[in-house]
Amino acid sequence: MRICLFSAASAPHTPAVAQATQHIGTWLGSHGHTLISGGAGAGMMQLAAEATLNAGGKVFTIYPETFLAHEKVQHPNLTHTTCKNLHDRLDTMCDMADAFIALPGGIGTLHEIAQVWADMRCGFYSKPLHLLNLEGFFDPLLGFMQHVVESNYAKPEHLALIQIHPTVESLLTTLARA
Repeated sequence: MRICLFSAASAPHTPAVAQATQHIGTWLGSHGHTLISGGAGAGMMQLAAEATLNAGGKVFTIYPETFLAHEKVQHPNLTHTTCKNLHDRLDTMCDMADAFIALPGGIGTLHEIAQVWADMRCGFYSKPLHLLNLEGFFDPLLGFMQHVVESNYAKPEHLALIQIHPTVESLLTTLARA
């Protein structure tokens, strides 16, 4: 399976996020999955790529040409490709992926979650979107999404398109069944 991981290009806000990222990367690699990522040169994206590669998996990264200088990870099972901008990057990642995982992250991760959710709501994708709500990180976002439903801007079934996982174990158990 090709799994697109939305994660931060910066350091985690808690050690638990780094541990979860490494655990997910190791699981992906050891189970023969391919990690699709927006980069492998910094932060959690780098940690996930290295863990996947070290566990024998493959990694495919897509990033804008302007980010090329930041890519540090080199490995025979790592494939890099470039694109023009962040919109092209996300489109390519979405097209390649069989499933999506969002880890705690910043504005880029928020953009990726929102775009995939909107695309799923419109019927463009029927691929699962998993949010790892580690330590309640996404609680404010989930509260806003519930507010959107309660305000009649989305239907309850649209919110149900997103699979919420409080732990890495819950996420990986669900992925193993796919």
